Amino acid sequence: MRRSSGSLLLDNPAAERSVDGSGRSLSKHPSPRHPRCMTTIIRAEQAHDFLALVPMLAGFRPERSIVCVAFRGNRTVGVLRHDLPRRARDRAPLVSVIVGTICRMPGIDAVVPVVYTDARFAGRGIPERALLQLLVKEAERAGFTVRDALCRGADAWASVPSGQSVPAAWRAHTSASRKYP
Repeated sequence: MRRSSGSLLLDNPAAERSVDGSGRSLSKHPSPRHPRCMTTIIRAEQAHDFLALVPMLAGFRPERSIVCVAFRGNRTVGVLRHDLPRRARDRAPLVSVIVGTICRMPGIDAVVPVVYTDARFAGRGIPERALLQLLVKEAERAGFTVRDALCRGADAWASVPSGQSVPAAWRAHTSASRKYP
């Protein structure tokens, strides 16, 4: 993802290419001009747009998971996925593993954690709010910018920093409570 005029843009950067003295490629990767290496830019202007793109970035539809989308500048460079902890006491060790993994990824400067759960918002508020808040706190303590923290439940989704949930039936018709950077 990269930011452009108030939007986050998703892209697929071209493969690196090395050449010898005669101009022949030394890399097994295709040339940056190869169609597979073309940059694809997809705008994610608000949180609901970003939520719709996470399965594409991950390569699957996450379920009962916490997913962290990692950024280098404004480009997405990776997606981490872990099962949601079954017990509250397992939250801190999981957050430690997630932040530790992100710390080992070169050049990462920002993340967006997203919880996918079967739990409902109705009557209880944001499911796994404590997990997201702990992850945000520890990621920021480690020096990362947390651009947003999202939860997608069975009946709604929410941005944890804003705390306002949006019912699932409204997803396609409403904006998130805060504009995406």
